[in-house]
Amino acid sequence: MKISFLINSLDMGGAEKVLLTYVQALSRLGLYDISVITNKPSASKIQSKMEEYANCHSIFSLYEYNNTSPIIKLYKSIKRRIMLHLFLKKTDVIIDFLDCDFDRYIKSFKQKKITYLHSSFQHLMRRKKNIAERCTIYDAIITICQDMHAEIHSFSPQWIDKTHVIYNPFNFEDLKNSSIDYSLLTESTLNILNGEYILTVCRLNEETKDIATLLDAYNLARKQGCNQDLVIIGDGPDKVNLEQKATALNLEKHVIFIGECENPYVWMKHAKKFVLSSKDEGFGLVIVEALYLNGNVISSDCYIGPSEILQRGMLGELFDVGNKQALSNLLNQPSTRMPLQDGQLDIYRADNSVLMLHKLISGISNAIN
Repeated sequence: MKISFLINSLDMGGAEKVLLTYVQALSRLGLYDISVITNKPSASKIQSKMEEYANCHSIFSLYEYNNTSPIIKLYKSIKRRIMLHLFLKKTDVIIDFLDCDFDRYIKSFKQKKITYLHSSFQHLMRRKKNIAERCTIYDAIITICQDMHAEIHSFSPQWIDKTHVIYNPFNFEDLKNSSIDYSLLTESTLNILNGEYILTVCRLNEETKDIATLLDAYNLARKQGCNQDLVIIGDGPDKVNLEQKATALNLEKHVIFIGECENPYVWMKHAKKFVLSSKDEGFGLVIVEALYLNGNVISSDCYIGPSEILQRGMLGELFDVGNKQALSNLLNQPSTRMPLQDGQLDIYRADNSVLMLHKLISGISNAIN
């Protein structure tokens, strides 16, 4: 059977990492001819790794994708439709992997269609015009946690028969191996790693993340005796502003911006605490990773995601979004967390998620025949 995944690009990112895990596992089943179709090519390691397991096609060159002139915009609209028809002509099932991004281009296609929703429906309604209407073209909608599943049913109860919960897949053995791989560390970063530090890993985009609150909370914590550094891994449009904020708080000697990091897992393993201070999350991949590698996790209680992963506070600490005083208290609080029990994170194992997706694809394909 031929299946095709659609996603904007294979640049480094959470959804892109998840897709790679899916494609690797589905490829090992030996049941599918897999294609991954993107709007633009990428030089990322995800792209090069994906090419080992799937046929990868880009609709536009990088020049075409980045050109925003009105004439080129019209040309791109026409070319996208033509190329999708060519790439998907022999596909049995189309999987639009990120929040209905391709809905208007594939709605006339006769193949069965699946979409993944990676953000809360409330957030998608703010960010994406007519998202509820756009979801109607799909034969199945996959949500990535139970809270999101309940939320979408409250908005659209009529979708109860076509929505499915499939948790994001994790290859824990790969995480474990990466956490003991020091090969990419320089002498200076190794010195930081061997010290005491609090860690966050996220895209530096304050629209959905909230490193500003973390910096304020860390500043308060230092005044109350916290002597651990704060390590921030990630890049994004607000990096410079956040560096300036750290300097304005006189924290430049204690807040370390690592930038984009190919292997954040070695940092997770050695951190004293891991913090996610987001305003909004769909799932929170890094929470599962940090739980597995470290166990000392603090997260904002976003509308969707972290609370479910942390089992309403049983597996980690939760604080109200934007509450810098509460976060400061947690940063200073000694950890009393017990190690995770065997099997506590098994629901996130790649084999489980891939089996559920395989069953869904099989069910849809049977409906075709």
